[in-house]
Amino acid sequence: MNILLIALLLSQWQWNQLPGPYLGYISDVEILDHTGTNLLASTWYGNFGGMYRSINGGQTWLISAAGIDPAIGNGMNSIASSPIDHDIVLCGTAFLGGNSVYRSTDGGQNWTPTSYAGSHIRGMKFFPGSSNNALLIGGGIYKSTDSGNSWTLKHSVTNGRAFCFKRNQPDTIFAATQLGVLISTDQGETWANTPFDKYAYDIVADPEAPDSLYVAGLIQGVFRLRNNGNVYDSLGLAGSYNTTIAFDSISRKIYVGGYAGNGRIRVSDDLGQSWYEYRSDQIFDSWINDVEVPVNNPDKVIAGCYSAGVCILTPADSIWELSSHGISQGIIRTIAPAPTNPNIIYVSTSMVGVWRSTDGGATWSTDPQGLTWGKSHQTEYFPAGLAVSPLDPDIVYATFWGTGPDYYHAVLKSTDGGQTWVEKTNGLDTIPSGHRIYWVAIHPHTDDTLFLATSYGAFKSTDAGETWVRKSTHHLYWIEVDPIEPNRLYATTACAAYYSDNGGETWVDRSNGLSNMSDVMMIDVDPQNHNIVYAALCGLETFDPLSGIYRSTDYGAQWVRMSSGLPDPPIMRPRVMVDTISTSIWATTPLLGTGIPGVYRSLDQASSWFPEDGLLNTNRTMFLALGYYPLLGTQHSGIWSYHEVGMIHEDKRLQELNLFSVYPNPTRGPITINYDLTSRSNVRIRIIDCAGRVIEELVNKVVEPGHHNTVFQGELPSGVYFVDLKINGLSSAGRFVMIK
Repeated sequence: MNILLIALLLSQWQWNQLPGPYLGYISDVEILDHTGTNLLASTWYGNFGGMYRSINGGQTWLISAAGIDPAIGNGMNSIASSPIDHDIVLCGTAFLGGNSVYRSTDGGQNWTPTSYAGSHIRGMKFFPGSSNNALLIGGGIYKSTDSGNSWTLKHSVTNGRAFCFKRNQPDTIFAATQLGVLISTDQGETWANTPFDKYAYDIVADPEAPDSLYVAGLIQGVFRLRNNGNVYDSLGLAGSYNTTIAFDSISRKIYVGGYAGNGRIRVSDDLGQSWYEYRSDQIFDSWINDVEVPVNNPDKVIAGCYSAGVCILTPADSIWELSSHGISQGIIRTIAPAPTNPNIIYVSTSMVGVWRSTDGGATWSTDPQGLTWGKSHQTEYFPAGLAVSPLDPDIVYATFWGTGPDYYHAVLKSTDGGQTWVEKTNGLDTIPSGHRIYWVAIHPHTDDTLFLATSYGAFKSTDAGETWVRKSTHHLYWIEVDPIEPNRLYATTACAAYYSDNGGETWVDRSNGLSNMSDVMMIDVDPQNHNIVYAALCGLETFDPLSGIYRSTDYGAQWVRMSSGLPDPPIMRPRVMVDTISTSIWATTPLLGTGIPGVYRSLDQASSWFPEDGLLNTNRTMFLALGYYPLLGTQHSGIWSYHEVGMIHEDKRLQELNLFSVYPNPTRGPITINYDLTSRSNVRIRIIDCAGRVIEELVNKVVEPGHHNTVFQGELPSGVYFVDLKINGLSSAGRFVMIK
């Protein structure tokens, strides 16, 4: 048994959740004070209860769901706080997590269930000046007189949305519903229709003009209602999805948010007579679920978004800022660590775009234009693949595909670390509408050669993505390039695998031994023994008992199923990755259900498997990638990294190691190790092979602050190697490929 494997077995390792990227379906935002400092946000997709809390105006967030059943978080939909005691808060669910109301008496830190047993909940509101009387609406209108502990049905409306109270007349209440606006003049005991019969999605009262109400009327526009709803007039914005409306009582501005491709917040300074937008290109999302304005702080507008989390607008400078640090429960689609810098990680997320971290996942940034490529196409977008240049970590490629009406698909390239993107579709215009671009792979030794797996075949570029040429007609999901012999490629498709030994120019079927009932989702090559390859087969549609993980020891010519220790039923939508630094094979099991491990590991080349502990109810594992440590992307629990206990990100380590790089990579000769020190430090640099053996120790001394270069000129056979850098006891590592 090799040295590194012994060390792994004797040490304790664990999964740790990284703080980002910051995204999540925010269904409601509640301001607990008059300045906007204390906030609560609810999310539809939250495996930890679906509630977040911020005490610094949304700069950072923490999960705040103590007492909430984690399963209930999949559907947390509405929040209401008492207007006289902001520590008293109610939250309710809709559809996904059952129908429940929870109550907090400490500002949302701890929650207890109430006896609510009604239908789904769309909106909740306390009566003005009360901590006892409250209303909720959704599949009916319910009233509570004991601070939400018990509820009584008052009206059987089937699709209610929101409430507002008439200024200075709390007995008069209005309810926005799918069938129009309802009115109650007896504190919600009985309800009657008003003449306004359009789909009312949200409603707000003018604080200074008690007889004026403003309604977000979904596709029909925005309306002003007067005389208790008996008179109304249109204020425009018809044809767009208007789902949330807020009134700033100080500046008397009206804010309207929408969704379904609009992704805009319109503003009116003249009570709806005219509308404009605050830099819509800066909004990080295309769906806006909620807009709130603090009562005493008109310089802050808070938006809850479908995928990006929380955005905050400062009207004075018309700039939106993503303000979701700590909210990480969106869908992680793809993870791509930079080959030359272990601290640079790219992540694609559903509907938001591509994020980048330069400090190993501690902080994240995204394209400031958001979904720039989506602004000119009326479709929803799904990120598929990412590939980072083996020479320059600022060069990255991303693939996207969309649904109707235009079924737009694209390859995007960034040369500045994801700040800006340019479409690279010359030659891809031959792909018919309705087809998809799934995966992008890059030659491990050069920037010039790339490969695409599409539903219209394999495409190849030899000029860094400027032009593409179709090389096969197979419907493909995945392309994998051998890291040592890059003329060897593997491609996967439904019930088959293909192989090329001439750089993707021609392909042959390599499905012998694979199940003919399962989709071959991906293939990974063992970089140390590249005749050994692994395939992940999905039997989601056929419930194939022979799906799972397969191994070939002859470049895919013959496959053998390797299932000992894997769950039964077989793995659904699996991923498999070879981790040479820990001599492990990793496999994920995304769709097996609650309580079943999502990650399995093998230490004997997939001959046997055991489940990995420590992934705290992560629901569906979506993507597995390898940097220096394994990285796991999940559907609603962000990104997790696999670290030795105690080796977590610390500010000092990130400051000192974030500029560590190895160049060139791949290499045929010497390599240069670059690193920066912020202070005088103890430095050790070693070259290590995949078996954990120390090839050479380059540095072991005290080094002064500043930028440093260390050159390794040793002769090594072809293979994957690691640079082990330790600064003041804190370790980082980078891998490089030697080619002979």
